Amino acid sequence: MVISRQILGAYSQLLKDLEPELHKQVATYSLEKLQPRVAFEEQVSTIRENLAKVYEEEESWGEAAKCLREIPLETGNRFASVAVGWGREGGGGKRRRPS
Repeated sequence: MVISRQILGAYSQLLKDLEPELHKQVATYSLEKLQPRVAFEEQVSTIRENLAKVYEEEESWGEAAKCLREIPLETGNRFASVAVGWGREGGGGKRRRPS
């Protein structure tokens, strides 16, 4: 599984080098195949972010927004990395490092 994530991570970065029309086709196909796989959430997010950039360059704002909207923000490592190591004090909602 780790090797699959590494390969998919490299693949998702290489898509940026494709011509915009080919990038859209390959990224869309890849997302259709990968979306049900939670194990590749980070790589799917990268593909979506890069695809949104292609749509932004074409001023296809609705398509760009659709790509970004489908990125899961509160699951997996993205949420955990923000939450780990910080706690809330009672009252004012100030953050402090746990002892």
